[in-house]
Amino acid sequence: MGGYFKPDGALLALNELSGMLGCAAAGGARLVNIPEEAKSQFVAASVQLLRNVGGVNIHSIHAESGRAPM
Repeated sequence: MGGYFKPDGALLALNELSGMLGCAAAGGARLVNIPEEAKSQFVAASVQLLRNVGGVNIHSIHAESGRAPM
């Protein structure tokens, strides 16, 4: 037995991981002891990541493919 690779599922997983990474990075930057300039750049990059995440979800994938979500 084995899994079947589906590009739709890979895009969905990547999108979800990116969102979690952005949240963790933005919060984590405030907790570590680094210079303020580096901290603000890190938070800005995390916010930019979060602004670009979210376009892919199970409903948009199925709408594009013409299939109904399960």
